[in-house]
Amino acid sequence: MEYTKSLLQTFQKWEIQHTPRQSNRHADSLAYLASQIDTDKPRMVYVDVSTTPAYNTEIHHNEISDFIEIPQYDIDNSWMGPIINYLLGVYPDDDVDLRKLDRKSKSYELINN
Repeated sequence: MEYTKSLLQTFQKWEIQHTPRQSNRHADSLAYLASQIDTDKPRMVYVDVSTTPAYNTEIHHNEISDFIEIPQYDIDNSWMGPIINYLLGVYPDDDVDLRKLDRKSKSYELINN
């Protein structure tokens, strides 16, 4: 901490901002993993970032407009189905599933449904 304070003295102006856990899930996940380690040995956590979609589909450019057309796939049987249904007002009968969807759905918004 003393070293950090001495480095701050080299700047004319500085600001500390708190980033909520919800806005920084990657760091929160790493912090949680680190808190679970009960040893003095250093550990490595490998994070794989995927830059391709989880589903296999081709994207076709529509020459008539500037929009990109993405072929339809079975949304109801994907992880998105229950969330989309919840956002459309179709709720599951099970109370546990309802609470889970209520929590998950707050991270999503339907646009032009």
